[in-house]
Amino acid sequence: MASNPISISVTDSSSAPPPAETAEAVPPAEDLLPIKPVTKKNRKTSPAWKYFVSLHPTCELYSKTLFVCLLCRERGVNKTVSVGLKGNVSPTALINHLRATHEDEYKLIVASKGVKKSYKPATDQMTITNMMLPKQDIKFLFKEYYARWIVADNLPFTTGSSTAFQTLVNLLNSKVSIPDRNEVLLTLDSKKMEAEKVIRKSIGKNYFSCTTDHWTSVANENYGALTLHFIDDEFVLQTVVLSFEKHAGGCSAVELQLQLQNSLLSWQLDMNHLVALVSDSASNMNSLGALITADCQAHHHYCADHILHLTAVKAFSMDTVVTAVKSLKALITFVNKSPQAQEKLASCQRKIKPDKRPLKLLSDVKTRWWSTHAMVERALKLHPAISMMIREEHVLRVQQGKTAETKLESLALSDEDFETLDHIVQVLHPLRQAQRALEGDQYVTLSLVVLTIKQLHAKLLENLAAVDRHTEPELFHLISDMVEDFESRWGDPIVYSAGVVRVSMNRQQGIPKYAYWAAVLDPRTKAKTLRVLNGREKHQVWSDIQQAVLYIAESFEDVDDDNNNANNNNQHAGNGAAAASRGPAAFLCSPSVADDHSSSDDAGLSLVAVIAFEVSMFQRDKGCSLCDDSGKYNCPLQWWKVNVSKYPYLWRLAKRIFCIPATSAPSERVFSAASNIINKKRARLTPTNASLLMFLRGNKHAVSWG
Repeated sequence: MASNPISISVTDSSSAPPPAETAEAVPPAEDLLPIKPVTKKNRKTSPAWKYFVSLHPTCELYSKTLFVCLLCRERGVNKTVSVGLKGNVSPTALINHLRATHEDEYKLIVASKGVKKSYKPATDQMTITNMMLPKQDIKFLFKEYYARWIVADNLPFTTGSSTAFQTLVNLLNSKVSIPDRNEVLLTLDSKKMEAEKVIRKSIGKNYFSCTTDHWTSVANENYGALTLHFIDDEFVLQTVVLSFEKHAGGCSAVELQLQLQNSLLSWQLDMNHLVALVSDSASNMNSLGALITADCQAHHHYCADHILHLTAVKAFSMDTVVTAVKSLKALITFVNKSPQAQEKLASCQRKIKPDKRPLKLLSDVKTRWWSTHAMVERALKLHPAISMMIREEHVLRVQQGKTAETKLESLALSDEDFETLDHIVQVLHPLRQAQRALEGDQYVTLSLVVLTIKQLHAKLLENLAAVDRHTEPELFHLISDMVEDFESRWGDPIVYSAGVVRVSMNRQQGIPKYAYWAAVLDPRTKAKTLRVLNGREKHQVWSDIQQAVLYIAESFEDVDDDNNNANNNNQHAGNGAAAASRGPAAFLCSPSVADDHSSSDDAGLSLVAVIAFEVSMFQRDKGCSLCDDSGKYNCPLQWWKVNVSKYPYLWRLAKRIFCIPATSAPSERVFSAASNIINKKRARLTPTNASLLMFLRGNKHAVSWG
């Protein structure tokens, strides 16, 4: 077994850089530990050995198992690493030191370890072995799938140290050995590097969008998450976990911006290809959006679900609602903590519906959206059983001759309380349905925003008009407050020309114009969206779309890979100069990257005429329905895959905006998975290992095992 590394520092330790004023100071040679001269003869097989050399026998610290890091020595630091007991020398401790201190050299080690052995015949002549199944390295496969199991089931890296587990494995196959913690980490690092190459190749020169959010773990550590979204050459919307990093300063806007820049740089992605960033409306995210917009001209818009949730919260702020919800919470807390009360509630449910499985009352979670709504909805569903339970409790008390109310009786809700809760559910139901429609990351969602917001606004106004303010004053004030809050966030009226404006506290108000573009370029929503726009808005939308497409086409001389599916001829990217900014189209294109056509199949027509004709053809196209016969969303990308040859210029615009999510739900899902990894039993998991596990879980589609 390799012991912990021993560090003898002349200056600061190697894990922390020296102060700025002494960064250039290198101690004289006599202060460094004496080492043996490096010779060419070396029987060690691990590539890690080339970064280490043994101590000189004259040194008082000399040991056959103690080696000096040459990389640390170049920085003027004496770093010695013990590689185990005599006769059992292992490079594991050396690799651990490189992983913690010298990242570039460690990646080289991982890359060399990740090369798989190939089993090929010595010649091309057909032999008997050519007809046999490929040879499999059982030890290698076991190591691979053991590491996969660790990631998939959120298991500790030391799972294999269990004696019972070792006995089980040896019973099944005595030839395999269970990888230790360091071997698992080496395998996982190798898998991450392989997956990064696969994802980077898939992204290519495509434009992309990002979502971001921040989270505090059970260890009270702040993490920032970034997800990346793009449409690949197969017309499939792809989602990638870009990074998951710990922040020392509480996830400030500057830290998140630095995380985004470093992540794109490490992935070798062009910052100018970032179309939009989606986040919640917190102050640090608002500042981040301003920084990103100024840095690379990308757009920033708020998570639609987050804004709808803020309006929904208004429903729980009224005094009568607060009283009813508090009473319900008290009842639920008591019932869920009392086995006797739970059994009484279950018994009443079985009496009412003998063929149904009894349900439990739900508690709300402060950090989970719509949990209060789900709690109220479940309570209303169990209202008959709750009422029966309270009545039976009263009858039993009377039969026993007791006069004082039981605890359960004292927590009973009145009919007025249940009526108030019922109103809440009815008012919030459309908002809840809208959130579910917009939170997906496997299908195009930005095109659904315009119709969703306009329909919600109309529904709220319809509910307000249906309530008599004299007979139901509380319900009237509730809906009125929600309408006011809704309009303060989305605009009043909600029109295309308004776009997104900054209001008090520099908050965004309105729907981004490119969300309208997505809505009319989506064959599912085009017709419905045009019906809710007036004549002037329709004309302006199509005019801006045509202007955006023209801007993209004029900015470049040739096409890169955007239209490979429509044209099988060889295409070469050019270096045309960027056109001048054209208002609403400016954010869609980077003048530094060739991405579009400037020529047309009809040489006799100007580019403006070709694009105008293409837009007019698309306006007359019937498109497709929003859902299929089973109620599932039709995929607009598959429609475009079939029709891209008819509308090649429009597709280049659609491809860039369809990859923008309507919400930041993808980055929030990262934290849902992170809470299962960084839990109470693994609160000391290092940020590096947490980031590694989150990457492999979030990008499992790109990870190849075995």
